[in-house]
Amino acid sequence: MQFQDIVSEKYLSTGFKELNTGDYDRWIESYDLNYQDLIGSSDTQNILDIGCGMGHFLYYLKKRGYKNFLGVDIGREQIEHCRVKVTNNVKRVENIFGFLNERKNSYDLIVLNDVLEHFNRDDTINLLQQIVCSLKKGGRLLIKTPNMGSLFACASLSIDFTHQIGFSEISLPQVLRAVGFSSIGVRPEKIYISSKIKSMLFTILRMFYFMFLKFLVFIDRPGDNYPTIFSKNIIAWADK
Repeated sequence: MQFQDIVSEKYLSTGFKELNTGDYDRWIESYDLNYQDLIGSSDTQNILDIGCGMGHFLYYLKKRGYKNFLGVDIGREQIEHCRVKVTNNVKRVENIFGFLNERKNSYDLIVLNDVLEHFNRDDTINLLQQIVCSLKKGGRLLIKTPNMGSLFACASLSIDFTHQIGFSEISLPQVLRAVGFSSIGVRPEKIYISSKIKSMLFTILRMFYFMFLKFLVFIDRPGDNYPTIFSKNIIAWADK
């Protein structure tokens, strides 16, 4: 079995499904918390979800009333799962570069949820350049990816055999600027907890945890350009 076969034919059945099954409605709350202010309220905008996986974000878009969305993925299993569980607005795409090249100035929003880390450096540049061309003027790219500034960055990168590259709050804007994006922002991913009391306690503990890590960074290399975001994942957005 070749690496490409794992990605395109066996991704769910070789581990991804075990890591990501759960209540789709819980993801709605998480996406509201992290993305609602970044996506925009217009239900007519044209949205592309690259690497849609099991369709968590597509489910969110559907439930929030967005109409013009499409999820694409290289994996046959992922697309079949989405069609059964979430929506028919999906398409299997084996060559994302060619797909984007045929759709210049087409999208208001393109989303990469847990996708960018699966590409090597050359393909990352190629993908982002194609995304710039596929976005309409003023369109936005939205990214969620493991944070290499996290204390457990190695675990995030190695948990999936298909992960190839990692980003921090410093390196991700660097590559986004290089391919032509502007108005770039990065922030930590927020964790949704349904219980208000537990959520409050978690937020306080997380704040002290991040403060402690910032102190360790200062002790290690004061004045250097080190990351200041320590969450497991980072959320980034970039406008054309």
